Amino acid sequence: MKRIALALQLFALTSLFAFTTNTCIAYPHKLDIHFGGRFIRQAAPTTALGSREYRALSARATTAPTGANLQHYISDISHDGIYTWEADKLPIKVFVSDGAGVPGYRPQFGGYIRQSFDEWCQASGNKLSWVEVQDANTADVTVNWTDKVFERPEGTEAGKTAALTRLNTVTGRGIIYGARMQMLTRLPGREFGDAEVAKTCLHEAGHAFGLQGHSTVRTDIMYYAVSPSQIFELSARDRATIALLYAGFPTRDGLAIGPKN
Repeated sequence: MKRIALALQLFALTSLFAFTTNTCIAYPHKLDIHFGGRFIRQAAPTTALGSREYRALSARATTAPTGANLQHYISDISHDGIYTWEADKLPIKVFVSDGAGVPGYRPQFGGYIRQSFDEWCQASGNKLSWVEVQDANTADVTVNWTDKVFERPEGTEAGKTAALTRLNTVTGRGIIYGARMQMLTRLPGREFGDAEVAKTCLHEAGHAFGLQGHSTVRTDIMYYAVSPSQIFELSARDRATIALLYAGFPTRDGLAIGPKN
């Protein structure tokens, strides 16, 4: 039987470099950890030192989509495959940690992340659903808060989502098995505005649901950086993209369910 490598790759969506460890199995799959980030630019970034994806996004950034990407940006998030949760995995179990005690955290932050999951579920045409759980060990997605700043040439990383996935390299279809979200609570020298946190939560929730890439349009919530062009809601293109991603899923009744174990 033909043996095909199982690649454990650590992808940073703000970079196109991969860290790979191989072992062999008998089917065409690879296991990936995808990272999606969101940036707050406090000063002009040094593009010469920026990541390859950042430079590409900056070069193509626009406020008005054109051509094939007029309605959605599915092509921008599928360079490495199309990733979704499995239908029988829904509702996705989400644990939102209490950020009390983390410098910069405010109680409304938890509300922003919960609202963000609701927004994406509604945009999917109720194909997606989620339930909040009180035990992180039982969760498919965990949300944690930190004041530890990670600076990159693109700016300050305001949020980061790591999604564990398995990709069928023949079909280009991938399955999401879990996601870990880390949200920054404050910037060096100043507190976050509520709008900045809300937009970042909405963006990172998009990564957790399978949008493993970034839009090049500044008004889309999945644009790689917080932009004044955005408001705290999904754009028409955001909605069309998540709806297309889960078009084959059955419609579900209801959205979020209150905290349960």
